[in-house]
Amino acid sequence: MSKNIIAVVTPVYNGEKTIGSSINSLLSQTFNDWVSIIVNDGSTDNTKDVLKKYLHDDRFIIINLEENKGRPFARNIALEKVKDINAKYMCMLDADDLYYPNKLEWQYDYMEKNPDLTLMSCSLGYINENYQLIGVLDSYSEEKIYHFKDFVKYKGVPHASSIIRAKDIEDTKFDLKMTLGEDQDFMNRLLINRKYAFIPKIGYLYNRVDSFSIKKYKKSLKLGIYSSKKQGYKSATIFKLIIINQFKLLYMRILFLIGKENIYFKKIGRTPTKSELIYHNSILTIKPLNTPHS
Repeated sequence: MSKNIIAVVTPVYNGEKTIGSSINSLLSQTFNDWVSIIVNDGSTDNTKDVLKKYLHDDRFIIINLEENKGRPFARNIALEKVKDINAKYMCMLDADDLYYPNKLEWQYDYMEKNPDLTLMSCSLGYINENYQLIGVLDSYSEEKIYHFKDFVKYKGVPHASSIIRAKDIEDTKFDLKMTLGEDQDFMNRLLINRKYAFIPKIGYLYNRVDSFSIKKYKKSLKLGIYSSKKQGYKSATIFKLIIINQFKLLYMRILFLIGKENIYFKKIGRTPTKSELIYHNSILTIKPLNTPHS
């Protein structure tokens, strides 16, 4: 395969209703030198049948696991395949999310122009069940390049919207214990002593539908502490994080109890600009992102 290929990794579990839209957004890319690695993680719905139509397309590598092993396991299976095909870059595309049509093209160009970067991430657009753009998550308000030297001072960027230089992954794998937050834990270990960039431009659309619950939030906080301990945080810092997490959890419980959870959701990200909304709506009009590719 081409030495410049981008491997797009998609773990999926019971994604029959959404994965067609995700694949369609990949097939609509202005950059064509990609291969899709889909790991069907023991789905019990019709996901396997949905994927059959792509089995004879050389752009797709579909791996069907007999039983559900969890996202970290599925992602590690995909990582091995990324190495096998000698991809130059790796990107992520979850089975219920979408790409804007030029996402891979401008990320590829940026990485080619900055060969010292291990990773470049961009803004996430939040969409609802009607694929309307309802919010934008920016890690930074302007383009920045960083050298990650300290875990405590590191400010995370989205994993989902990132492009990663494959050779830098080396032996880094997803921690099988991290059933939530495995992506940021992976990035922390991948980026230490390396350079990464963030650009406040939407390239990836994140489906917020059914993506949050108190149970998942509590578990993610607990696993975040586990990840911090593993990375060598000092005991005083760990204790501080535990206290902060308890206040976060209490705050979320109160909001959900009084039916005001939207207060929290509104604080995550910002309101889309007029130009972002115009562009997003034009994409939906020209090629509906919720229409499976035929």
